[in-house]
Amino acid sequence: MAVCSLSLCLSVASALVLALILMVANGTIGTPGASAALMNDRVGFLILLVVPQIMLAVPPVLAGLASPVPTSWRLGWRRGQWPVWAWMAAAFATPLIGLGSSIAIGLLVEESVHLQEMTEMFRKQGEGWFMIPLALLIGITPAMCEEILFRGYVQTRLTRSFGPLMGILAASVLFAAFHMDFVHSIAVFPIGLFLGFVRWQSGSILPAMMGHFVNNAVSILLLLTASDPSTQTVSIPSVLLVMTVLLAGIASAGLVATATLQFGPPERLSDPDDAMLEATTVSHTDAPRDPVPS
Repeated sequence: MAVCSLSLCLSVASALVLALILMVANGTIGTPGASAALMNDRVGFLILLVVPQIMLAVPPVLAGLASPVPTSWRLGWRRGQWPVWAWMAAAFATPLIGLGSSIAIGLLVEESVHLQEMTEMFRKQGEGWFMIPLALLIGITPAMCEEILFRGYVQTRLTRSFGPLMGILAASVLFAAFHMDFVHSIAVFPIGLFLGFVRWQSGSILPAMMGHFVNNAVSILLLLTASDPSTQTVSIPSVLLVMTVLLAGIASAGLVATATLQFGPPERLSDPDDAMLEATTVSHTDAPRDPVPS
């Protein structure tokens, strides 16, 4: 039910946003050259990116607020049991997963027309000084909104019902399917699995958000700094960025493994529903808390 309402909200928001874009860019709805307006107008482009993402996060936030369980527990918006260094390690290991997945998919499957169009759009919008703001925007907005939905609400509920393995797998499948492009969905599926693992092991959605942000920002920077294939030249910034991703990712992956072994799986009491049940039989001072004080 929650996923259906999310899809409906997203569809309605997208239609309204497109109409707003055309009004901003051309002064009226239905003006010829609507696609050109989308490509050329940065205000419309930013609205198209941000508003549907916000609408995506609204239903799970409302569901969390309506829940008898505290919203921070229901959505995983809490400290959890990992220290900050493990959060950072998860964040910098995520682009390594994304890069490896993209390379593997690129060797096996041809890039879809939709991805080619999106690539051209991002390159056009990211020219000049707007490169960094665009990377930050595409990093921050999906990192917050998509993680609230898929790793915060959906995975929490599925893990509660079916256990961590099935919960992470099902949430990752939904996360991949949400991208609505076969090639893109296959490429992001391993990222979803890794972020789901991080969310479960850490007991918090925050390190998954950080990983999502770093992965998206790095992906956009790699896209915008890549050399033009027609020139057959090598882009030094792109090569340096890839080397940084590889070195930082390998080191960070080792730290994630260390955190996983050191802190182990989250305590069962960290589950929101179990904690609420337990809290009914113990005093307030003995109420369950996060494994690591915030």
